[in-house]
Amino acid sequence: MIATDDGGRILFANPAAVVLFGRADLLGRRADTLVVPWAAGPDGTRVRATILPHGAPPIPVELAFAAWHKGARRILGAVIRTVSAAGDALAAALDRADRAEAELQQRDRRLQDLVEMLPEAIAVFDAEDRYVLWNRKYAELYPEIAPLLGAGVPFVDILRASIATGEMPERTDDPEAWLAWRMAQHGKPQSQDEQQFRDGRWVRHDERRTADGGVIGVRVDITDLKRREASLRLLFEANPVPMVLADADGFAIFSANEAAVERYGYDLDRFIGLTLLDLYLPAQRKTASARLLAPGDGHDDERVWAQRTAAGEEVKVLTFVRSLTHDGRQALLVALIDVTERVRSEAHITHLAHHDPLTGLANRFHFSGRLAEILGRPRPAGEAVLLLYLDLDGFKPVNDAFGHAVGDMVLQLVARRLTEAVGEDHVVARLGGDEFAVILTVQSEPPETAAARLLALLSQPFEADEARVTIGVSIGVAVARDRHIDPDRLMVQADTALYRAKAAGRNRWCVYTPDMELASTRASDPKTAG
Repeated sequence: MIATDDGGRILFANPAAVVLFGRADLLGRRADTLVVPWAAGPDGTRVRATILPHGAPPIPVELAFAAWHKGARRILGAVIRTVSAAGDALAAALDRADRAEAELQQRDRRLQDLVEMLPEAIAVFDAEDRYVLWNRKYAELYPEIAPLLGAGVPFVDILRASIATGEMPERTDDPEAWLAWRMAQHGKPQSQDEQQFRDGRWVRHDERRTADGGVIGVRVDITDLKRREASLRLLFEANPVPMVLADADGFAIFSANEAAVERYGYDLDRFIGLTLLDLYLPAQRKTASARLLAPGDGHDDERVWAQRTAAGEEVKVLTFVRSLTHDGRQALLVALIDVTERVRSEAHITHLAHHDPLTGLANRFHFSGRLAEILGRPRPAGEAVLLLYLDLDGFKPVNDAFGHAVGDMVLQLVARRLTEAVGEDHVVARLGGDEFAVILTVQSEPPETAAARLLALLSQPFEADEARVTIGVSIGVAVARDRHIDPDRLMVQADTALYRAKAAGRNRWCVYTPDMELASTRASDPKTAG
């Protein structure tokens, strides 16, 4: 299967398409240079055409088209079925691709539901600063650009559109200078800043870069906090944010508000016996001392601090420190803004983006990144990287006979066996459905031994909810000894070997050899087929 944009450029190609076209660099190519004729009809339309594979004779095919929208983008998909003996194998590959796509869509829905549950306005961006998702509170905070929000839309374009409306909510005398400052803040690994709106509200921007280069941004309305600054008594005593007053010299706490007493678990008399540094974890006290000695006049926009309550609970806080004169002495007003749940939410969102929710294993996206990382790093002499694709045999009857709950338990048990068998130094992933993958770095273990070991491991019965379940597994193995091998190429090799193992009768393994590709190419050629 391939998918293209309105201009006919390929956005997606599954492994079966890579094999059929004989090239791994399909993305970005024009479909009409590879498929003749390339003429899309209405959804469900089937047309005959010819594939022009790389370095091989033309292949007659049948195309079935479907169109859908992803955000503001229109995507055209084409299922390609050969009219040769290889059609059955491709049909099986397409079926697996459909299941994988359904799994990805389900994960997308779960992630969107999670973001909608968060109490703050939140937006998530990819590594190129384009919108990935956002919640309803975010759209409500910026009504002038809410209709323009869409997956893949650059953040800077949205900001420019907001300025162009003349109704941007932020208060500024120089919109272009504000735009440059805002994008500079957005580009930092972590940032926090405050912005006053034209209607008098204040909003805090908390943004952090994720491991894959994206950004998670949280918008918090701090209007009440700003207004309470006009009255120190009201700010301090009635504020829901934990606050303390301390000497500027020595940091001895001489007062704490009710919120601080409640959050940290010290009664007021005990609080007054502490210093500000006593709240921090020992490893952070030196850095915190330097921060408190030069408080400036606003939030610490670079650091989330770790502190500990009277009960020993670790909390994550942002600190707001202001110097002031209180009863004739220099003091520090410190607001301790608890972001523990936000940090946990960010970590959970990041985890969901990289892991399979059922088994906890790496998902396809994370697996691909780890494979590229492992293949790209220097290896000792004689070390090889083994990529094993595993497809469970006889798994569908498990769901039919025992129900999906037992089927899910079996998948979890498969994940546990694989993880325990290969150890923490290797990678185990669930690619979707009943497909798994393993990356092993080995010195002396032959690939045949590793494959046979995993096949024997998964052939043992599983005890799932009082049901005794026995399944098989087909394994395709690809071996990388060259550091510079392309990860996608290695994945195609493992997939090819897996197809060979399944075609040979299932519940067996097969190690990739170059002649398999030649055989596959000849089988798909009508002049040599059958």
